[in-house]
Amino acid sequence: MSCVRAFAAIAGVLLFASTGRASDSEFDLRGALAVGTGWSGPFKSSAVIGGFHDQLRFKSLLPWLGLELSTGLAFVGVPPAAGSRADAPLRGFTSFDVGVGLSFRSSKGGPLVVTTGTVGVLFDSPNDSVEVIGFGMAFTTDVYPLYLTIAEATRCEKGAAYTYIGSGLFLWSSLRDDIFAGANAPSLAAGFGVDVARAMMLPVIALVLHEGCSKRTH
Repeated sequence: MSCVRAFAAIAGVLLFASTGRASDSEFDLRGALAVGTGWSGPFKSSAVIGGFHDQLRFKSLLPWLGLELSTGLAFVGVPPAAGSRADAPLRGFTSFDVGVGLSFRSSKGGPLVVTTGTVGVLFDSPNDSVEVIGFGMAFTTDVYPLYLTIAEATRCEKGAAYTYIGSGLFLWSSLRDDIFAGANAPSLAAGFGVDVARAMMLPVIALVLHEGCSKRTH
């Protein structure tokens, strides 16, 4: 679902950008896949973290400051408890998160920093069913060193590899506080990710619309 939403939103932003109606500083979108590792407070154990999230910049507060809407799925897995069978599955949960944030980027371009605060519902899947097991909140920071906005990507001034792949690479860190099964403790994690919507979908849409780097092949 995350990729479907990102695909639709990128198509809309590209249409605006290609006809000159989108401002480089107003609308922007990222549909990212992230992986990492950290410490789970509720489980008191190391953890593996993965997930998908969409971030939509929908309002410019200042030339360098934007307001973001964020939704996503986070997967937290920890090793089996001590004394478990050798083939015991990972413990953990899935969290569906929604929130808002701020994006920081110079009006002259350069790296992007996005900070978000989200709240979410925690799910588990025992015996092929889905159960709500708790609630949580998270504060996350993403840093894109080589960032280009969607509108900037339509101009393809730095080549296809930089535009569609390099500009979507990022580092992230997160502080979570999850409440379930009588446990409430902070969790820390960090890792890396890539804007998969940009890398996989933007080239296709640009080719169809004859925008972005596709112009260089015509």
